[in-house]
Amino acid sequence: MNLKQIGITLVFLDFAALTGYALYQEGLIGIWEMATSSWWATQITFDLCFAAFFGSLWVWRDAKKRGLNPLPYVLAVPFTGSLALLVYAIRRQSAAAPAARRLDAAPA
Repeated sequence: MNLKQIGITLVFLDFAALTGYALYQEGLIGIWEMATSSWWATQITFDLCFAAFFGSLWVWRDAKKRGLNPLPYVLAVPFTGSLALLVYAIRRQSAAAPAARRLDAAPA
């Protein structure tokens, strides 16, 4: 595990703990109630949905370039939000970059 993976893993663990605590305190219904409690909350909710959508597009394209299957990560985003994107970021660090794979595969 490299330094980037360790850093992203720490962010993931902290964010997962915060998400779990919020879910424990408010429940799934509480999350929906807060997301629609005011116009600002609704705006922030839509903003996060757009960010998750574009994050999913990035995962899809990047995973395809690296020879990884993007489907599990993209399907998990609606249920876990940023957590799925962070898991992909951790996994991505261990996948060889496309240029590095081509150099390794080149005949000597």
